[in-house]
Amino acid sequence: MLYTYQICTVVAITVALVIATYFDCKGGTIPIFLFPILPAIILSLSIASGQINIVNSLIGLLIGAVTFWALAFFFDGGGGDIVMMSVLGWCLGVRGIIILILASSVIYAVFATIVIGVYAIKKRAKEALKKQYPFAPFVLTGFFACLLFGWLL
Repeated sequence: MLYTYQICTVVAITVALVIATYFDCKGGTIPIFLFPILPAIILSLSIASGQINIVNSLIGLLIGAVTFWALAFFFDGGGGDIVMMSVLGWCLGVRGIIILILASSVIYAVFATIVIGVYAIKKRAKEALKKQYPFAPFVLTGFFACLLFGWLL
């Protein structure tokens, strides 16, 4: 039953992140209605499999919310990112959300470094620093990287 729970959790999170990535890349917004559905699915799966840990999920939710609220407050982020990471914190728990935040941030930093480097070669580095890039694709990439290396679930 545990294996089925993990597969269903990965599929549910992947579907939500793919949809979020599509909308974030296309229009710069993440559909907020998408993410309240995910905790209900994960909660149902965890109850059915006996893998429920409400305290871990609540603390994960708080870590995701506070981290991305602070980033949104100081670095002009969006509310969709806050909701997305809060819900992922609920679904993945404390350890999972911390690993996902770190992985996504490292991937974003590598991407930003490459973009700034390319713009610097073109002598337009200031232009690269002014652009905002959607974060959902980096969360999706970080999620897959963490799964590949066995760091989640």
